[in-house]
Amino acid sequence: MTVSKDGLALQERVEILPCREEDLAEIAAIEAASFSEPWSEQGFRDALHLGESAKLFSAKAGDDLLGYLVLYITPESGEKNPDGSPGRNYFPGEGELETTAVAKGYRGLGIGHRLIGAMKSYAYEHGILTIFLEVRVSNEAARALYISEGFIECGMRKGFYRFPDEDAIVMKWEASLD
Repeated sequence: MTVSKDGLALQERVEILPCREEDLAEIAAIEAASFSEPWSEQGFRDALHLGESAKLFSAKAGDDLLGYLVLYITPESGEKNPDGSPGRNYFPGEGELETTAVAKGYRGLGIGHRLIGAMKSYAYEHGILTIFLEVRVSNEAARALYISEGFIECGMRKGFYRFPDEDAIVMKWEASLD
């Protein structure tokens, strides 16, 4: 990446945009460098083509992709989509932050806040009242970010993660409490 890491200069250049097909290889590379069980490029492609059931955001400075966020949205009917995706156990007006990451070397510069802010703006505009997520117990930086953005801890999923085995903290954000 060719972007200067000068904090203020970078923040002024970062735009949060809808993801495009041509972003997916770079998104998958950031994902692979960030997680022990990363999504594949095809997984991101599938999410991108879910239509109203998913929203993918990218953080870009010029042509450089610095981070991304994937939000799944429960269909209005509350039922599962024809392909079996996100209906899950959620109700209409709910979503799940499925995955998000900022490229190493650009963390701690406010890009994660900008991505979550864009997600929350989208939620307000589209009637999404609650967003859930899971985060590793050991991921203190991510937990602090989520708490600073209005998420609260609301549960635990034992043995949720592998490589290494670890519990997940379930967190939620509610538009009415923000």
